This record gives sequence, structure tokens and C-alpha cells, in this order.
Amino acid sequence: MDELEKTEELISEEAEVIEVESDRSENPFTHSPTFEETEKLVKEKIKWFRKWTKNDPNYLHSFHVRDILKENRFDETVQMAGLLHDIIEDWDTSFDELKKLWYSDEVIRLVDLATHDVENKDTLQRRKDMMKRLEDACDKNARAVKLADICDNVNGCHTMPKLERKRRFLYKKCPYFVEQWNKWFWGTEFYLEFLRRYHKQLYRLVEFEKRRAAWRVIWFIAWLAFLWAVGFTWYEYYINNESLMMLGAGITLWIGIVMIILRIVSLCIPYKNID
Repeated sequence: MDELEKTEELISEEAEVIEVESDRSENPFTHSPTFEETEKLVKEKIKWFRKWTKNDPNYLHSFHVRDILKENRFDETVQMAGLLHDIIEDWDTSFDELKKLWYSDEVIRLVDLATHDVENKDTLQRRKDMMKRLEDACDKNARAVKLADICDNVNGCHTMPKLERKRRFLYKKCPYFVEQWNKWFWGTEFYLEFLRRYHKQLYRLVEFEKRRAAWRVIWFIAWLAFLWAVGFTWYEYYINNESLMMLGAGITLWIGIVMIILRIVSLCIPYKNID
């Protein structure tokens, strides 16, 4: 009788296992999502184009972060966290949703550490708070996700439309990250690649500002010449010298045309193409 009961228990347990396996096969998210599935999720959640471009989809940034981590030989868990690093921060997705999609606890933990508090309106302070969390966690993988994030942002910051935004990013935000990752990743190819990208963008900005300053000097000289020509014309008009007045008017007209051309050219300085 005991053997019969044991046999029935074994049959019952096997039936439960079969039932669970059946449930898992019917629900595609009862297994850890693949990269293909995660890429599809990121495309669905992360919409539109990057703020300063018209043809660069936002989700490509997440793909680039994943690729940077892959190039630096971080494992698939870290790569997956890199692919998902923005989905909570900017795109109205919750950690509960990621759990329901069966992402591992480690992936969710890494995404959490790389996510800043969007409720804090002070963008610099909230990033400092996030970096403090990364420092307290002493987790190289979480720090790597954030380094890959900034590394790709640096690579495309020259497309920002406003000069002040470029300056704030390169002169205030990036130096703070340089200081932190100097402690965490010094000597690694990963960190050196970040520095190469950062220095390239600094060079671009400095060269652009030099050109901009040169055009301002030329513009100032043109303004002085224009004002002199206007004054000369009015003086000749005052003393009733028509021939010199016509000469002054002609000079004024041509200087005005040159100033318009200078203004158009100065607004078209190819910042993006400075290498």
C-alpha cells in the first residue's frame, strides 16, 4: 500500500512539472528574454529621434551602449542591462514591468544602479547622486553600463543645436565623470576610448570657438567701416557735395552687402566637420 501511494505521488509531481512546462511554452516571457526580443521592446518603448537630430532614432543609443559593452568583453547580463539602461529613466517603464517580462534580478539591479532620479530637477545633482550610489555599490558592471552610456553620448554631442548646451556638457558634466572613472577604470582600453572621444569633442569645440571669435572680429571691423561710410555720406550731404555723397552712399551699400554675406557665412561654420 505504501508503494502504491508513493507511485501516485510521483505521478502527481510529474503531472505538475508537465503542466508548468506547458504554461511556460504558452507564455513567451516565462524564459529570460533574448537580445532580439529586448531590441524589439526597446524599439517599441523608446520612440522619436534624439533631441538634437532629425534622423537619429532614440533607441539606437541603447544599441550603441550594448555594443560598447560587448566590444569591451562584458558578459551578456551586462550587455542586456546596457540595452535597457534608458527604458526606466526616460520612457515611462517600471521595474515591475521588467520583472513581469522575466528579466533577471541581476539585469534589473544593474539598470536600477544606472538610472538617476527623474524627480530631481537639478540635472547635475541627480547625476552626482547616481554616481554616489554607484560608488557605494562598488559594482564594476553597473559602473561599466554608465560609462558606456556617457561614452556614446560624448560621441554624438557635437550634434547638439545650442552652443551653451555643448559647453555645459563638455565643461561641467564630463569632467565630473572623468574624475570618477579615472578611479574605477584607469588604464583600461574602455576608459581610454572614452577619453579619446571626449578629447576629440573638446578639440572640436575649441576650434569652433576660435573660428567664431575670428568671425566676430571681422564682423566688428565691418561694422566700424559701415558706420564710417554712413557718417562720411551724411557729412558730404551736410556740406552739399553731391559727388562725394554718392561715393559714400556706394561705399555704404557695398559694405552692407559684404556684412550680410559675412553674417550668412558665420552662421554656417561647420562645427560638426571639425576633425
